[in-house]
Amino acid sequence: MANRVTAAEVRAIVNIKASLDISAFITVANLIVTAKCAPLGYTADELKEIERWLAAHFVLCNYPMTESRKLGDAWQRIVTDNALHLDLTHPGQQVQVIDYLGGLTGIAQPRRRVSVRWLGTRRTLY
Repeated sequence: MANRVTAAEVRAIVNIKASLDISAFITVANLIVTAKCAPLGYTADELKEIERWLAAHFVLCNYPMTESRKLGDAWQRIVTDNALHLDLTHPGQQVQVIDYLGGLTGIAQPRRRVSVRWLGTRRTLY
């Protein structure tokens, strides 16, 4: 299937250099949205927006952004994290809102493992 969004539409969300090729991020977003969201019955416009925001999320994950803010006499420098979790970028958070049927639930979520190891001795309590 052809991509639903263009590079210009994704660039409207993220501020990156025009020379950076983001077509691969759009293609991957298209594949995921087609597989996970299209079968749920979204409209064509909804699928396009999900794809656009997911592609923007992937761009931010690959190209860390730096932002500086002046706080009184000091400057604060913020660098976005290179993580895939949808919660960690604004576009990732937005795509979760747009995907109200939950097609992307579980995509790129951290896998958590819990283990318990007893290093003590066995004692009887009675």
